Amino acid sequence: MEKLDKEKLRGQRRSHEESLAHDLIMATDETDLVSLQIRSRFLDFDLSKPLTAIIIDWAQPEEEQNFPQDEEKLLELLHSFFEVSTHLAAMAGSTKSMILKTLQMADAPIIALKKKGPLQENHHIGNLCELGQALHQYIYEKLKQDVVIGLGNYYEGSFSAKKSFREATLALELGKNFDRESRVFHISNYFLTNLLSSVQRPYRKDFLWGTLKPLQNEEELIKTIEIFFETNMNISLTAKKLFAHRNTLIYRLNKVRNLTGLDPKNFHDAIRLYVALKLYYLEQAQVFMD
Repeated sequence: MEKLDKEKLRGQRRSHEESLAHDLIMATDETDLVSLQIRSRFLDFDLSKPLTAIIIDWAQPEEEQNFPQDEEKLLELLHSFFEVSTHLAAMAGSTKSMILKTLQMADAPIIALKKKGPLQENHHIGNLCELGQALHQYIYEKLKQDVVIGLGNYYEGSFSAKKSFREATLALELGKNFDRESRVFHISNYFLTNLLSSVQRPYRKDFLWGTLKPLQNEEELIKTIEIFFETNMNISLTAKKLFAHRNTLIYRLNKVRNLTGLDPKNFHDAIRLYVALKLYYLEQAQVFMD
């Protein structure tokens, strides 16, 4: 009987934690925060500390996973990975799970213990990325299934959870679609895209299609300028990465210039193309986030 009572109490607490987590990322005004502060104190969750959002999703398509059993297992693992009262765990959609995590002085040794390896010497972002890597390894070892993880920055004060959650979601969607070799994505890896996301969407789309509309159906050319900018506009290295002849690359770059009126080899034109390319990726990620 005592065991059943403990299970019931634990289930009730988890339900309150999930509800609080969802309400924190949905909060819209200061009056919401008063109620949230009271509820967080009831759960010993300290909203006065810096807070980050972590989003976890399955790396493989949904049909290849064992839903919904693995969702419950994943939430249990998240609770076992983090210290009591330093986190809230909840589902964040049909397949995604999320963690709202407060910054703790004891996080570094926790990460070292879970990862079984040395930590980097840098501060919040480095430790958070280490935490993401350790969490990924922990989940894989326990479930034998691969996940991808998006990380927002730590924030303090009103709407910190909402802000970090938006960043973690954006990092996850950009990472899943455009950095498929990695499994852990921090928003700092997409600082320009994150900055551009604060611009109102109609203005973003006007700039994007005002620049790249002639390339809308030219995926090969878009890929070409993407790699060209990744290699710091190095012709030889770009050709090597694209497995293309140097003359073929020059032909493609000239075609971009002829179609858009912008020369990728010209610094000022390249800036406009580069920003438009970031907006192109942001728009594609936005489709998944809507």
